[in-house]
Amino acid sequence: MSTDASKDLRGVHGDSTPMVLIVSSVIPSLTAPDGFAPRLFHFVQALHSDFSVDLLLVRDASNLRSPLLPSELSVRSTWEVKVGTNPLSESGPRGRIRRVGHYLLDPLPYYCHPRNLPALGSLVRELKPSLVVLHLPMLAHLEVAIPASIPIVFLLEEDRSRLLGQRRPGESQSFKSMFVEVGERIRNRNYFQGLAKRSQWIVVISDEEKSLLSRFVDPENIAVVPHGVDCEYFAPMKSEQDLHVGIFGLFSEGRNYDGAMSVLNSYWKWNSLQEKATEWRWALVGQGGESLASACVGKDVLVTGFVPDLRPYYRRTKVVMVPATQGTGVKSTVLQAWAMARPVIASPFSLRGLPARDNENVLIASDPLEMIERAHELMEDSALACRIASGGRRAVLKYRNIRDISLSFASICSEAARPTGAVTNGR
Repeated sequence: MSTDASKDLRGVHGDSTPMVLIVSSVIPSLTAPDGFAPRLFHFVQALHSDFSVDLLLVRDASNLRSPLLPSELSVRSTWEVKVGTNPLSESGPRGRIRRVGHYLLDPLPYYCHPRNLPALGSLVRELKPSLVVLHLPMLAHLEVAIPASIPIVFLLEEDRSRLLGQRRPGESQSFKSMFVEVGERIRNRNYFQGLAKRSQWIVVISDEEKSLLSRFVDPENIAVVPHGVDCEYFAPMKSEQDLHVGIFGLFSEGRNYDGAMSVLNSYWKWNSLQEKATEWRWALVGQGGESLASACVGKDVLVTGFVPDLRPYYRRTKVVMVPATQGTGVKSTVLQAWAMARPVIASPFSLRGLPARDNENVLIASDPLEMIERAHELMEDSALACRIASGGRRAVLKYRNIRDISLSFASICSEAARPTGAVTNGR
């Protein structure tokens, strides 16, 4: 286990300050383009007022880069453990044998990785934290390494069991896939029920996530800390808007790739039928866009690949589209676009767990062609575009400012760490 204890805040807090250990595979970062890293960054900052914070990063050994933590992050010590990739995802005969063994005998869901982490138990015995926070569902099972005397908050964010049964339209389900899906549902149910017995709180990202998780867990054991965005970092910026439509996401994932291509194909077909062609310049912003680039050769489409800062592209874009049709969690793209005061067109799925109001802070479209038609409406009606953009900015400031939301998480941790009552469900 490698360590980096160069930032020591004991002199700030004093030795009597309670300590929280956060275990995560995510590097907290204010500027990361995904939603998890900035959220964790703000949670750490909020915890610093009542705790000294140690961070244990569980990192993929294939990533040769050392974690670079922001200089302003208020952690006392950072610890790092390198683990391999999930052996269940291995290709070839060995991987198939492991998957068969998993589906027949393994009590944990597929996504849990690593299956055990001895370094965590050693670190907990050394540090004796007042509270442990296990971040994301794939690490929650590591609670077995934590003594029963130490309370735990599971920061799940999202219930990954909703990934089950998500097939593309028209795709049939084989007996094998049905067997796998039923088995994973049983494992998920038992998994979350086990977490509830051990936790002080299970923290999720939206009321809808709470409803989904309540299939397995008493809702009294679940706390909702909504997804949010830093409204100071993502803020309106004036610029010349040279991009008509922007789609933001991780395009190496099929659901994002399919959504983007469906919209683009609908636009090209729609545009060919117009009496007067409307040449829109598109931007596909995000990692994994290489395969998209080949599909867009000869078209007026900017494919960026990974970018360290999304804000310049939001700033340049007249309309942001979020065409997701499946997946998990709450879409960071909608919140970021709202905070940047960009008008948003989104599928109903993309707005799950968000304070969205059609024709007030977003235009909702059920299919790609409707998205194109609503985008055309925004292009032609500047007053409508301004109203939708302003409504989005108001909504995110009122309901989803992460600087306010993070205080709720800090309060949950403070309550959980109080040395009163039993550890199990000790509220």
